[in-house]
Amino acid sequence: MGLSIVVLLVSLIQAIPPIIVKKFMVKNYDATMDIEGQITDYIVEGYRGVATIKLFNLYEPYIKGLKKLHNTYLKVGRKSELAAQTQNSMESAVDIILRFGTYSLIGFFLLQNVITLDAGAKAIVLAGSLYAAVNGIFRAIPEIYVAKKAKDRLQLLIIKDKKTYEKLKANINKPAESDILEVENLSFRYENNIILKNISFSIKKGDLVVISGANGSGKSTLLNILMGFYNNYSGHVFFNGMDLGSLDLEKYYKSISCNFQEERGFSKSLEELLDILEQGRVLRKKEVFGYGKNFKLTDELIKNERINKLSGGEKKKIYLIISLLKQQEILFLDEPSNSLDIGGKNVLKDILKHSKSTIVMITHDPYFMDICNLKINLCEGGVTVERGRLRMKRKVIKDILKIMWTVIGMNAINKVISGYLVIFTGSIIGSFADAAINGSKTIAKESFMALVLAITITIVIIPFIRYIANCILFKASLKYERLIVKRFLSKSYKHMINYDVGEISYRLEMDANELMWTVVTIISTSVATVIVALGLFTNLFNINKAYGLACVFLGAIPVFIVIISSSFEKKYKLERKEYEQKSRDMQSDICLNFKFIKVYGIKKEILKDFSNTFNTYYEKTIKRVIKCNSIVELANKSSNLLCQVAVLLLGTVLVSSGSIKSGAIAAMMVYFSKVQDIYKDICEIVKNCRLLPQCLDRVVEFYLLEEVSGKKKLKNFSTLEVKNLAYEFHSFNKAFHNISFTIKKGDKVAIVGANGSGKSTLLKVISRLYDGYEGSMKINGTKLGNFDLIDFRNNIVYMEQEPFLFKSNIYNNISISNIKASKEELEKCIEKVGLTEIKHKESMELGNNLSGGEKQRVSIARTLIRNPNIILMDEPFNNLDSKGRELIEEILEDKSKTTIYITHDYELLKYADIIVDMDIK
Repeated sequence: MGLSIVVLLVSLIQAIPPIIVKKFMVKNYDATMDIEGQITDYIVEGYRGVATIKLFNLYEPYIKGLKKLHNTYLKVGRKSELAAQTQNSMESAVDIILRFGTYSLIGFFLLQNVITLDAGAKAIVLAGSLYAAVNGIFRAIPEIYVAKKAKDRLQLLIIKDKKTYEKLKANINKPAESDILEVENLSFRYENNIILKNISFSIKKGDLVVISGANGSGKSTLLNILMGFYNNYSGHVFFNGMDLGSLDLEKYYKSISCNFQEERGFSKSLEELLDILEQGRVLRKKEVFGYGKNFKLTDELIKNERINKLSGGEKKKIYLIISLLKQQEILFLDEPSNSLDIGGKNVLKDILKHSKSTIVMITHDPYFMDICNLKINLCEGGVTVERGRLRMKRKVIKDILKIMWTVIGMNAINKVISGYLVIFTGSIIGSFADAAINGSKTIAKESFMALVLAITITIVIIPFIRYIANCILFKASLKYERLIVKRFLSKSYKHMINYDVGEISYRLEMDANELMWTVVTIISTSVATVIVALGLFTNLFNINKAYGLACVFLGAIPVFIVIISSSFEKKYKLERKEYEQKSRDMQSDICLNFKFIKVYGIKKEILKDFSNTFNTYYEKTIKRVIKCNSIVELANKSSNLLCQVAVLLLGTVLVSSGSIKSGAIAAMMVYFSKVQDIYKDICEIVKNCRLLPQCLDRVVEFYLLEEVSGKKKLKNFSTLEVKNLAYEFHSFNKAFHNISFTIKKGDKVAIVGANGSGKSTLLKVISRLYDGYEGSMKINGTKLGNFDLIDFRNNIVYMEQEPFLFKSNIYNNISISNIKASKEELEKCIEKVGLTEIKHKESMELGNNLSGGEKQRVSIARTLIRNPNIILMDEPFNNLDSKGRELIEEILEDKSKTTIYITHDYELLKYADIIVDMDIK
């Protein structure tokens, strides 16, 4: 009883580190939250103003601004890290002293015959349990204060209507598996024409592949080779690792299904053909009727019509159904959307999106591009293949390793030193316990000095290494975040705007950091675990081989609990992200639409909707999580305690038999805790390896679909020739088509047409914000795409219908248009547009504190200070008073400038040399 009270009182020493460090944690909390909020706001602002960033070539200034915020964050983070490592060093020192003191005390009582060996064993178990419980209680002290601080900040946030922009969409691609098709140096010649030359690529199981290219580039030829119809090629095609040329094609055809560009059809009725297919065990006829309803094909049509009497679209649907129903590993499709109506395309896209088969498809239809995860592009002559995700995934990992190699090394070193320090400490405690029991003062003194050394390393060297490693990690992670933001800004504008504001602010920060940390953890932990395990197992087996082997097996028991709970954890993580996505999106909606909510009096309904969303999440997920976590925690603690008792009892048996010394039990208890840590590390490595493909797929999106830039410089503009220009967002959503006009230097072109006729889209195409158009655009006889993108945009100004202003003063928002302009030039320009009195006024978010006319004048000032060759204006008279309109008219009267402008004001048509009517098709 007395010993138990002493152990309990000693365990209370663990309260010291959390209480001391509490002040540091709370002090830095506000600063950390503020700078994190500023970084999120900055990223959101960059996304909202991405068109302005691209048009004014502000990539480098934007990244420099982000770096400045990161440097501030780094200073705050270093202080927080110093506080954290101070707490860790104090806790480690207290832990060693407590264990050392406990084992010494128990050893002394055993030596003095105050307690029995059985009571000593119980005391060791009691001490371990009390230390864990008390440690958990006191470690919660700083967290409670931080939680209180967070609550205070949340109340302040609600009062001040501060905004939140975080959102996440669960769009996780399937992890990559083994290659199902591999092409090596494939070439094909038809008579004297080279169709394909030295093509190499690989397709993995589950991939949805689109083969694209110009007419005659060899797409159908490539597909025929992959389907086994052409065999007079050079190079190799492998199916599941076996050369296609040596396979039994009849067996191969059982593994694939095809849908051809032009189905010739049978003279039989559909029902007769389906009977034949059912007899051949290709499909079941009743399944065709089920699919037919999805494609809006009636049972009567399927039963009675002859195939050659069907329309092109009906025939296409029937053959698509047949190809989809056949059991296959690979589905080959050649222009599957030809002749399909919009409903048919929607059904086909949904089927392909959820199919588990590997799909290889030729298509020119952009409607299907967003669901593919690999694009193979056959260029002119069919001589190259562009591999999207496969190549970029390697690039993503390479970028991480390039930035993080120091962090990986430091982490591994830290883990190795920490691991061997535990091993060293276990040996000391074992030696000291033997010395205490045997009364050897010399050995006890040596063990004590060694313990002092271990404590010194624990409280000084290890925390110092961790502090340095974590500071390097922090700095490197911010550098990687800037790299990802820069990659995102390099994407095609058309694909950038597909993201939502909340989604992109979350993903640019969280997804990048998650992937980076996953890669760092896998490599550093793998290296350290192997090195520490070698030393640990050597010490285990040196004590006693049977005892060591028993500890290795007992240590693995908690691993099974982790494995069992990991599947639930993965599902819960996905549900949690889905809830965060929805709730943060709702928060953003409330903040951005608070005027609408107030005016229409729907505050209660909005809050009720918000509350219902949480309640659903609580009932569906949180309750189960709490229950599962409680069970897992109880199982972990119970298994750990039982395993420790088993190790202790086994040690007692071996001591009584004379196989080991008494101190070996104390050493083995320390070693056993490290064995469990190694198994946990292995579980963490396996879990991260499983998550890596998902993380990689989300980040690789930022590397794909970059803007394409030529090399030619635009020196002197003379003509812009637009011929048969067409642009479509989807096959069923054409912005415009067959637009043709020719402009000479100094011409004024007015673009008119009804709402939604494609006027703004045309300006975005000319400014090269939108790519992927049909037809041709040439400047001075050279294709627009051949010009260097940055140089081209330096020669134009695009006055958007709603100008974007960054959160800075008016002066800075104008100066970004021409960073080389002198102060005098800027002042003169600002005075001309009538903004001198408010030039130092700060623009709030989206310029909401400025009038529409003031924002439009900023846009005019940007145009004047840039002095471009080509001016693009979208509704330039919007929100302007008479003086503002005079500025626009002055621009239009300048004979040296070529101006293309959208207008609904007939007053502006008098300046036009050419009028392009978008309503005339």
